[in-house]
Amino acid sequence: FARMLRGLGHIVVQTDPRVALSLLLDDAEAGIRFDAAIVDVSLPHMSGFDFVDRVSKALAPGRMPVVLLSGLRRPPGVLPGEFVCKPSSKEEIRQALQRAVPKLFAVANGASEVG
Repeated sequence: FARMLRGLGHIVVQTDPRVALSLLLDDAEAGIRFDAAIVDVSLPHMSGFDFVDRVSKALAPGRMPVVLLSGLRRPPGVLPGEFVCKPSSKEEIRQALQRAVPKLFAVANGASEVG
């Protein structure tokens, strides 16, 4: 999966969800911002739902776009952000990231940002 994301031109930080949460929060305090998080629903030590909930409570609402992955079907009305069922193709992940963080793709395609 990480190889697929790198192939799409993204920098990938793979880690335990507890470490990832700490990185996100510490980096936010230091002024560093991740563009998005791709989170599996089934994680060791905490669920993807718990991870998203903790990030949402710690950061400004909507600040961290999230793409959730799961081998299960999407529960109606439960998940924030984008949702991709596994197994997923490179194109499905790219489209989910593009919907979650459209400005990244506008800049990558040479469009100027408005705002």
